[in-house]
Amino acid sequence: MAMTLAQRAGCSALVDLPYFHLAPPLASDRPVLVKAVVTTAYTLAEHKARFRPDLTLLALRDPAAVWCSLSANPYRHRNGSAEEKLALFDRIFAKARDYDGLLHYEDLIRRPARFLEACAGFGWPLPDTALELPRKVEAIIADLYATFPELPELFDLSFGGFDGGAISAERTAVPPGDPARARAAELCPALSGHYAQYRMQDEPILASR
Repeated sequence: MAMTLAQRAGCSALVDLPYFHLAPPLASDRPVLVKAVVTTAYTLAEHKARFRPDLTLLALRDPAAVWCSLSANPYRHRNGSAEEKLALFDRIFAKARDYDGLLHYEDLIRRPARFLEACAGFGWPLPDTALELPRKVEAIIADLYATFPELPELFDLSFGGFDGGAISAERTAVPPGDPARARAAELCPALSGHYAQYRMQDEPILASR
């Protein structure tokens, strides 16, 4: 999702802040995007206090799909166990006053027009070609270093499992009877309840309130 958001014209984007770094104070007249993940290392409040964002959005994915993906990865227990991180994210999600809105990975995959509309509504307009990812990793890094030349000395840049290819729908495919759904419901009751409602609706849930 962060690569899609990084397609905004004229923005600088740190699309995968390593889990062991706190969000940097990137002061600029340009729009700046930082994608941070939830771990036990830093709280959302700490990231926000240092980066000082005008807008904080939670990027959501079905917690059953997150559990399937995270539990199979060798880094699943870095900076907290997989179980701790999912439970922590659920607590963040439940405190709607701490963020400004929600974006769903499932909208990006299944309802791209609605996803683009949501981004525009949050004040982050994207071109119609954003889902094709015309702005590649190399261009994003080059722009980031040109705008913030201090970054190479301060931060490690990482792009997770992203390989520069197309956005994948595989990250959303969890059958209804899969045991991962029960595990996700146990770890993430608030988010699982949200997704139960989300899956029943014809229209996606776009905002936190």
